[in-house]
Amino acid sequence: MSTTMKPPRFSLAHLGASIVLLTICASSTASPLQLRTFVSSASLWFCSPDRITTWCSDTRAARVVRLTDSVDVDSIDDVSESDGSLWTLARSGIYAIDMGTGTITRIPASARYPSSAKCAADQDYFWVAGSATLDRFDKLSREWQSFVLPDQVKGSVAVGLYSDGSAAYLFTNAITATFSIADEKWTARPTGGWELSASSRMFIDKNGPVFVDSLRACRYIIAAQSWDVVRAPSPLLDVLPQDTALYMLTGDNVLQYDTRGGVLKKLDIPDARGALRLARMSGSLVLAAPRSFVVYADSTRTSENLEMPALTDAPETILSLVALGTTLVAAYPRSFASFDPSARV
Repeated sequence: MSTTMKPPRFSLAHLGASIVLLTICASSTASPLQLRTFVSSASLWFCSPDRITTWCSDTRAARVVRLTDSVDVDSIDDVSESDGSLWTLARSGIYAIDMGTGTITRIPASARYPSSAKCAADQDYFWVAGSATLDRFDKLSREWQSFVLPDQVKGSVAVGLYSDGSAAYLFTNAITATFSIADEKWTARPTGGWELSASSRMFIDKNGPVFVDSLRACRYIIAAQSWDVVRAPSPLLDVLPQDTALYMLTGDNVLQYDTRGGVLKKLDIPDARGALRLARMSGSLVLAAPRSFVVYADSTRTSENLEMPALTDAPETILSLVALGTTLVAAYPRSFASFDPSARV
């Protein structure tokens, strides 16, 4: 069933946030695989290759996070979230950002890392994989320790780094190298006749890492030390990670990838054609099209169309759609917009 509802109550962010959003990323057409979003209790954090922007639900204001005053232009090489902090590997250094308070702590680096370096964080350690070593920062003792990378991955393209607290996993285009934290030893295995794309984005759910490029989802099965690769029927416009599922938006539908069993299915959501971004809130999927939202309820498999009020921004350039509690936040090149889909007037 598809019905058209009256416009929801819609609140545009104030002018200051509109100006700040211009710096959410350098390009208004950035791929969703380049823009990473992290959610805390009352704020959103948008991480792009050239900056970090945060939006606060209490003030409806946005600001660019300035990591240091020592450089005018910085870049973000990688970022990892752990225990409410964003561990950030930037050109200017390494930082831990408390997402609750906004406090930034600079971490003394043991080396200068190339822009291709990858990072990961777990409960006890922060990890950085450079060109020749895997470096480990102990959060408690505040000390670094380095481990030489195995020969199989030296010179390879690093795609992602992940730690589950028992081991650190370095993923290159053709090799998966596992570092045992207890034994401090490496094992390296080839992916098996195919390669991870250097443009892949790594998502983390309860079952481990999933890499997504424009046409594939590649799930690493830690227990079996193997890969499950599924292909999308058309290019992916947006990707939404959940605890045990990955939702992938194509040009005309939504695919649900079960990361427990590797099953891919099409949801056949009415009115999905033309959607640009995807979010999940209160048991429903929300699809953002240029001038409307489609709310799809999983339990009843029905959808509702919510017409969008006129915006001051170009609606076809939605950068991100994120649920924060009962509020949906849409990021545009020149404004933030927030609204409650249940408050229809």
